[in-house]
Amino acid sequence: LVCVFMRIAGSAARAVLAPWRPRLAAPGQLAVDRLVRIPDQLALAAGVLALGLGLMLMAGTLTRSFEESMLDFIRRQVRADLVVASTASTGWIESPIAAAIGDRLARVPGVARVEGIRLAEQDFRGQRISVDALDPRAVAPERQGDFLFAAGEPTTALAAVRAGQGVLVSRNLARQMGVSVGQTITLDSPSGPYAAPVVGVVVDYVSPRGSVIMTTDTYAAHWRDHTVNRFHVTVAAGASSASVRAAIATGLGAELALKVLTQRELYDYHVDAVRRAFRFTLALQLLPLVVAGLGLAEALLAVSLDRRREFALLRAAGATRGQVARTVIVEALGVGTLGYLGGLGMGLVLGVLWVRINFAYQIGWDLDFHFATGALAPAALAALLVSVTAGLLPARRIARQPILHGLRQA
Repeated sequence: LVCVFMRIAGSAARAVLAPWRPRLAAPGQLAVDRLVRIPDQLALAAGVLALGLGLMLMAGTLTRSFEESMLDFIRRQVRADLVVASTASTGWIESPIAAAIGDRLARVPGVARVEGIRLAEQDFRGQRISVDALDPRAVAPERQGDFLFAAGEPTTALAAVRAGQGVLVSRNLARQMGVSVGQTITLDSPSGPYAAPVVGVVVDYVSPRGSVIMTTDTYAAHWRDHTVNRFHVTVAAGASSASVRAAIATGLGAELALKVLTQRELYDYHVDAVRRAFRFTLALQLLPLVVAGLGLAEALLAVSLDRRREFALLRAAGATRGQVARTVIVEALGVGTLGYLGGLGMGLVLGVLWVRINFAYQIGWDLDFHFATGALAPAALAALLVSVTAGLLPARRIARQPILHGLRQA
């Protein structure tokens, strides 16, 4: 199938290049003619190169989709200028601290608003999900844009959550648990079972198994938990974020071992976490390209040796060693171009499969698709380097072949 695909691609390439063929030098004309009759060895080598480039683009697409989806969620949810939290952590989230600290933060000069957020794990139908308890002001009508609704009427849903008469659930929890708007879900709490209707389904990336979203008032009343993990601090108009940050860090921060991050630092922290998590994909990108380069070099050498008589006839007809060598190099570039075009198609298909299907079912998160456009230029450079490097040895060997020795070949 790979060979057939590459031969079709070769015919398409020749059709595109046909108007330009007369303007090409002899090595270029020979290489273009060769593309339409591409041997199985070269077609297979081009297919391996396409697979390697496709894996490179797929890995980049998966990383970018996760990063952009996560950061878009953070941009919506973290509207504050500063984030204050404990320097200690439990897993990926900071350790809980007393919600009453928020009153002291609100009295720091230059602070306009302080909102607490509590993220707690919860058992639900045999899975560990997250309960996201937000400050009631975070679900106010003017904050509707902070939520990306997949189901439910936003205004009505947020009003119900604010009144403690309903909850939001994340898109991945709705898919994995079969929960929809209008259904009632029941969570175990220290005060007994807590039942609430689902009033909306939103995009949320706090937990891969899903989240249930309510206000901190509702959470504190039923879970008897008056702690938060983070405070979102908004600086008053005209005040300096740097001075407010310094006042918190040297005051409450030093007293209670709190860290103070800017919104940009929080973004950078999550970007770094995502890139460290996907660092393993570097091997996934490089190893196939190395294998593809070796396979292409072997295929070019084998095909060139089979064509020794043809190259000898060209030499006898007046072609120079350099022209013969350039023919092999240009042919390698043609195979590399076919591999690159095939890699674009494979990368797009594999990227969609991994982002939309595999990642959602294996990890749990429903990501937005973002193709790795930034990887197109590196992929083209990789195809160029692999193909040219692979063509150097065959070109050198064929160019040095004695004419009479080549003519004697059957």
